[in-house]
Amino acid sequence: DENKRFKDDISGAFDGIGVELTSVNDLPTVIAPLSGSPAEKAGIKAQDIISEVDGTKTSEIGFEETVNRIRGEKGTSVKLKIIRATETEAIEISVVRENIKVDSVTYETKDIGGKKYIYINVRQFGDDTESLFNKAMEEAKDQKVSSVILDLRNNPGGYLETAVDMASNFLDGGVVVSEVDKDGKQKEFKTTKKASLTEEKLIVLVNGGSASASEIVSGALKDRGRATIVGSKTFGKGSVQVMENLSDGSAVKVTIAKWLTPKGSHIDKIGISPDIEITDDDKVDGDESLDRALQEISKK
Repeated sequence: DENKRFKDDISGAFDGIGVELTSVNDLPTVIAPLSGSPAEKAGIKAQDIISEVDGTKTSEIGFEETVNRIRGEKGTSVKLKIIRATETEAIEISVVRENIKVDSVTYETKDIGGKKYIYINVRQFGDDTESLFNKAMEEAKDQKVSSVILDLRNNPGGYLETAVDMASNFLDGGVVVSEVDKDGKQKEFKTTKKASLTEEKLIVLVNGGSASASEIVSGALKDRGRATIVGSKTFGKGSVQVMENLSDGSAVKVTIAKWLTPKGSHIDKIGISPDIEITDDDKVDGDESLDRALQEISKK
């Protein structure tokens, strides 16, 4: 079951209700329902706390199991009990699951103080990431943006090769990341293409949920002096793994190497420290890290 969920996640397609969740004070809390999703149609809102799934308290089963139980075969329904700050009593909502497709990359060109920039959010490094990110780069060039905000917050990672390719859009040649195997042999991964944007100001947003491939990108751009990293310290996953699928549908995840930033740092269990540290306060309205990024690109 875990293997199937992993493959669904990496492909960006799964059966469920279409809601992004995070854990706040150990409670599954809605970040936002996806646009047009069953969750949105059923009236689920941002900041809603899911207290029960099909009669079971989420505090008893934990965050991961809550997610598993909300997902399920399309056409079936799930009953949720919702706690909403504006309501005095819990709300019961029944939602019929559908097939959900979530793009791993979304982007939007905006203007601030007469300066055009592109905001790119990457939720994971999955099957569709490279092609979608390339489209974002084409948009950035067509719109002649002066700055890029690359949001890697709460991005758990994915394919190493995709991370190398993404960083290559901003680096003029050279090493992106290195692998070191159990025998100490080192292999360098260099840029894979001619950079799309080398002069534009680049801000990368990270937090404690930025891991693995997210750290490869942010670590490379930081070490190479190409980007300003804004947010909080990253997760600290410095290992390289491969999946070996077994005949019964399960899989074994095997760690085969550790990876190093261009300056030789091994960030496992350490993380990457931002250049500008922002600790987002749940009690403060708005997005403090994004606001600070906008301040940076507004500077001369």
